[in-house]
Amino acid sequence: MNWYKTSQFQQYALSKEALNWKAILGPSLAFLIPLIMYLGLQPNEVQTIVQQNNNDPVAIKRQLDQMVQTVQNKPKLVPTLTQPSKTSPNQPGLATKQNVEQSEEDEASNGKMHQKVDKNHKIAWGDEVSPEFKAKVIEISGELDISPDWLMACMAFETGRTFDPAVRNMAGSSGTGLIQFMSQTANNLGTTTRQLSRMTDVQQLDYVRDYLAPYAGKMKGLEDVYMAILYPAAVGKPWKYVLFRKGTLAYTQNRGLDTGGKGYITKFDASRKIRSILSEGYSRHRG
Repeated sequence: MNWYKTSQFQQYALSKEALNWKAILGPSLAFLIPLIMYLGLQPNEVQTIVQQNNNDPVAIKRQLDQMVQTVQNKPKLVPTLTQPSKTSPNQPGLATKQNVEQSEEDEASNGKMHQKVDKNHKIAWGDEVSPEFKAKVIEISGELDISPDWLMACMAFETGRTFDPAVRNMAGSSGTGLIQFMSQTANNLGTTTRQLSRMTDVQQLDYVRDYLAPYAGKMKGLEDVYMAILYPAAVGKPWKYVLFRKGTLAYTQNRGLDTGGKGYITKFDASRKIRSILSEGYSRHRG
């Protein structure tokens, strides 16, 4: 999707917040405001990017464009076998093309095709977790057909950047762990929030995968992964899909998300913070 051709780009460019950014950035960088707003960047983060690029508008835009691509695109990972290949009787220890192809077909038909885990592959927030956790996130993301950056950003947001499997919801709900499993959700997965809180972060990832599995193939971007956790009905819906309207309790509780005071909150609006978390994880904690 071309961000520059969307209605959200125009909406951000004309919003009241854009006027505030113009005062901060000045006329020479004003054309970057919609990108900055889309990514949910804070003034100090923008200042760092500007300084890193020596106030060069072209270089700054290039970096922001790369960050947008990170939000919207998922990497192509290479399928690999989970079982040893059958060997040729004439060449012990070597797999024939026919046997490898048959093994791949068997694995795929059994739903056991995994993604090759490159331990050197850097992902957003990767330097905040163990190598085992990172490797499992990459594997699970391959199974779900999403970017590991997206999943890491969602877990960073839900845990307050701690990736703590025992963290509880600060507002007092039953939300627990990496994606703030609610009690009923945990029960549906065959466990409890108490049991989840006693697991290691790597162990709990199995339940993250199981929870997201029904949405595999439907999550086309960071926003969809977050919606699967926050508001599943919005998975696969367009960015303009309305979650909450003025006059409802949900809108009142989340009115700060209403960009431009429209009187309703869209999927795009609600996902703004998660885009900021991804940008932060990609630029500062990539590993």
